[in-house]
Amino acid sequence: MLKKFIQGIVFGAGAAIAFVAVWLVAMSYVIPPAIEKMANKSPDMSGAQTAKVLPVDPKQTKGREYFIHKGREVERKIPDGGGMLSISVLEDDGQQDRPSTFQAWVTESEAYIISTVENIPTVKQVDYPKSKAVDYASKLVSDNVGFKKQNMTMPISDADVTKLKSGQSTNRGDFYNGEFRVTDNGVVFLLPNKYEHNQ
Repeated sequence: MLKKFIQGIVFGAGAAIAFVAVWLVAMSYVIPPAIEKMANKSPDMSGAQTAKVLPVDPKQTKGREYFIHKGREVERKIPDGGGMLSISVLEDDGQQDRPSTFQAWVTESEAYIISTVENIPTVKQVDYPKSKAVDYASKLVSDNVGFKKQNMTMPISDADVTKLKSGQSTNRGDFYNGEFRVTDNGVVFLLPNKYEHNQ
């Protein structure tokens, strides 16, 4: 019985070795040329002539546009009932408990600039832009204080604005070193944390 068991193992091992040898030969010499023959096809263009392309009416063509974000028209939109908030953290003299900021809040119909020193915001309404309102918040910040290392612009949803107006905090505040707040006339801004709470 042991002899038959050993003969079975030897036969199985021989069959496995033969299968592996056939598989290696097929993968090395048969399959690659077949795949290459199918992959390297080129169209038969013999007898073809160069075609004349009809011109496009220049009034119908758009100017060249390039957007870093794919689908920018969807991503870069002032949320209905919300707004765009742009923030710049300013350098200070080291005497303050909190960083000072310059911010801009732009809704679908109004624009404001905000300056925070310590925990006191100063708010001023500014003219609303005639075009590209979605980019106006960041433009207001860069025009007033230039580009700083800590500049950022973000959309704030109407749900977040509603929460802030009802005295609740927003979930998005968990991701920033500060608290989102709203003034009595609906201007949203970020109140930075004190330096010892910065993480």
